Parts: sequence; C-alpha cells; structure tokens
Amino acid sequence: METELFLNLTREIIERNLSNVDFSANDLAAELGMSKFTLNRGLTKKLNVAFGEFVKIIQLKHARLMLLNDVDNVRYIACAVGFNNAKYFSRYSSSFRFA
Repeated sequence: METELFLNLTREIIERNLSNVDFSANDLAAELGMSKFTLNRGLTKKLNVAFGEFVKIIQLKHARLMLLNDVDNVRYIACAVGFNNAKYFSRYSSSFRFA
C-alpha cells in the first residue's frame, strides 16, 4: 500500500474510533486488511512510532482543538477523544501550549 494512502486510511479509521476506548491495533489492522505486525511495522517504518503512540498523537491533537474552542469541560473532552480516565488525560493535556 502506498505510504500516503496507508497513513490517510490509518488516521481516518483511528479518528472514526476516537471515543472507543476498546479500539485496538488488532481492530485497525483488520479494517486495513493486514496483520497487527504489518500495521506496526508500517507505522514504525513510515512515522517512527508504534500504534499506541500514533493513536495518542491523534487523540491529543483533537483534544487540543476542542480545548482551544472551549468545547465543554475537560472530562467530556477526555472521553470524546478516547481517554477513560480524566486524570490520566490531564497529565498529557497540561503540556499544551495555547499561545
């Protein structure tokens, strides 16, 4: 699969499943029609990140946009982007810079 297509599809599927805390690398790999090993190898080769880290990057980008746009409260945003623990989420979100 071409790099740009692979990354776009991967990102799109993850974004569709952001609020699903049970979404896993196996789920993503199945939707892409590949093994979990092939998925992780592709992400590592193309972006130098594993599945979990790539998901976290996407979650935090969406959360940052929601926080910048005053979308509801932190607990709601944490759940909306797939964190089932608001305290765990705030450890990451506290590093956002809003300048």
